[in-house]
Amino acid sequence: EMFVKNLATISREKSKDKMNVNYKDLAEVVNSDDVLQFLQDIIPRKIKAREYLEKLEDEDEDSS
Repeated sequence: EMFVKNLATISREKSKDKMNVNYKDLAEVVNSDDVLQFLQDIIPRKIKAREYLEKLEDEDEDSS
């Protein structure tokens, strides 16, 4: 409980809208704090499908 409360508080403080926390706020906090690095797979930054497909293509080219 305290962990979730702390994560929400930090996200709210860094948010433009101090009354609400959205996914983007959480993802930014998780990806910018080394202590929260273990959450990066669960709360990644959102990317567009096009960017994801390009990333997959680049990885395929690198592994070939």
